[in-house]
Amino acid sequence: MNHNLWMYLVSLLLAAGCQAVSHEDMDPAYAIEKSDILGFEESGIRGSVPGSRQIGGQQLLQDWIPVQASLGANDSLTYTFHVNYSSPGLSSSYEIMVFISASICKLPEAEGPNDGLTIYYTFDQTATNISSMNQISFENGYAQGIASVDTANDTENLYITVKADECSECSVGDTWVYELGLSQSDLVFQYDINSMVSVLDTDYDSAALSAKNLTFRNDSNYKLYIYDEDLYSPVQRLNESWCAVKESTGYVQEFDLIESSIVGDGKFFSVGELNKSSTYTAVLVQSYNTLSYGGAVFHPFNFSTMGSEACKVIYGLDFCDQVSYAVPVSRNFSMGSQTAQELGAAYDNYVQDLYQNFDYAMQQISCDAHLDSRYSPIRTCDDCKYSYKQWLCAVSIPRCSSENSKYYREYSSSDGRNSFVKDTIDPPLAYSEILPCIDMCDSIVRDCPADFGFTCPLQSDFAGISYGVPNQLDDFTVCNSVGDQTQDIGDFSVLSNDGMKLTVGSTALVVWAVFSITFIAF
Repeated sequence: MNHNLWMYLVSLLLAAGCQAVSHEDMDPAYAIEKSDILGFEESGIRGSVPGSRQIGGQQLLQDWIPVQASLGANDSLTYTFHVNYSSPGLSSSYEIMVFISASICKLPEAEGPNDGLTIYYTFDQTATNISSMNQISFENGYAQGIASVDTANDTENLYITVKADECSECSVGDTWVYELGLSQSDLVFQYDINSMVSVLDTDYDSAALSAKNLTFRNDSNYKLYIYDEDLYSPVQRLNESWCAVKESTGYVQEFDLIESSIVGDGKFFSVGELNKSSTYTAVLVQSYNTLSYGGAVFHPFNFSTMGSEACKVIYGLDFCDQVSYAVPVSRNFSMGSQTAQELGAAYDNYVQDLYQNFDYAMQQISCDAHLDSRYSPIRTCDDCKYSYKQWLCAVSIPRCSSENSKYYREYSSSDGRNSFVKDTIDPPLAYSEILPCIDMCDSIVRDCPADFGFTCPLQSDFAGISYGVPNQLDDFTVCNSVGDQTQDIGDFSVLSNDGMKLTVGSTALVVWAVFSITFIAF
């Protein structure tokens, strides 16, 4: 789905004076006596679908103006859409395309094997039997398709019929409510198989997320609906439906995702007021400001909170700006005399002080010399500074977990991987540390001058002590990686647990990075 193309096409429609129907105009009673169509005109009844009851007259659909209707068991509704041949750029050699999209807002109480509605369409005005028409099926409350015809056919209308499928379990009072939108430019309702929001980490009452893949524009807005695991079931069957998610009431939070709420290049943000040891499902919904109805639903994602209060998510740090994960809480935080922001600043200031010696050493390197005189023909001082900074953040700010694993290192209260954690942070509760990925050490060896003497331990030396090794066979976080260890400088990536099994974690106990000048030792 190309949202940029969609936005451009919408702007053309608005320039032409296209109007949309407001959500507030819809009849919430979903009365079946009339189809409760939005933005329709009566036309002659073209013919009923054999074996079903045609409700009302045939309805005339307009481009980018969706309709809402209710159907009972064995009912059908038929619509007519006038084909526009005056669109810019069309010629006799082009096909006319009509984008069809629909969402089911409400299902009958009787649960059938599928969504229970089917869309039939044809350009043939003589067709009276749905068996001769093309069909589009609903899946998880959503249906989309493209009806096309050669411009040489000079077809005037597209005919659409929405029919309830056979349902032996349904009773007379059972009703489907759906919304249907047609356009010759793009889908009015859309579903994206990507979540677009990544879960970075969680603690006992909040989750750190990233909206890095989203583009914030003035002509659209985003809302994140967060459901408790038990309350998500009614929505789950319709989780690809824009109206079903927008009109749902079972969510525990409705979070307005706006540009001012995100932090840094990773577009970090957080949601709070969650419960311990709970599993949540979140669904991102996009609505269009330039039209008063229609939008997109993104693939839902899940996350779970920790059961222990030993860890707290931090993000938005000034120096370690790529850090966005849970860290051991301090005793002051546990006692209520320190905020999460102050906890993050304590870790951040500690790392920034450690970085100074390295910065002094880098000033001795001829970074701006001619290529032949540089320490590497393919790596630069910026590469070295970036890799060292991310490595230093990872090994100095431990990633905290309340789970035990053979990959993690366990600590009791008032203990940690260095004196800063032990004495200054002084963790009040036992916790597990997810070790940094060995890739981060490899990066500074690769990117920095050989004179610095960076070396990394062999796997047999650091297993369970200083570093972790990414393992694609495991379905959980094995080790911690801060920043981007594979791409060129400037093309940053963010930590993510969205099914890619990216590695995240804490810090190292022993780091073999020896310089002619002493920087830091763990």
